[in-house]
Amino acid sequence: MDLTPLIVSFIFYGVPIAFILWFMISVISALREKNKLLREIIKKLEK
Repeated sequence: MDLTPLIVSFIFYGVPIAFILWFMISVISALREKNKLLREIIKKLEK
């Protein structure tokens, strides 16, 4: 049983999918942090 095609297919399909998921999660967390800071600024301006 040769595992080379399995490893190659994992590299070509699994790694980009993992990278895209990581990128999406990091972008979403950055946007949440930005929204949190903007809410704090709005609260300070309303006082």
